[in-house]
Amino acid sequence: MLPELRNQIPHDQDIGNVTADGAYDTRKCLESIAARGANAVTTPRKNAKPCKLTSAGAIAQN
Repeated sequence: MLPELRNQIPHDQDIGNVTADGAYDTRKCLESIAARGANAVTTPRKNAKPCKLTSAGAIAQN
């Protein structure tokens, strides 16, 4: 759902931070946020574990 919501914001408009609960603490959501140059502010999921990847979304997740 987040990528569709994010795409409603015009691409020429900057996004500073995206604040969301743990439901959005997924690599897909975090990659979507990073793709727009924004910072993700999410609560980690209860079963969250560090990611071994080095993509922008994985770094934000960790």
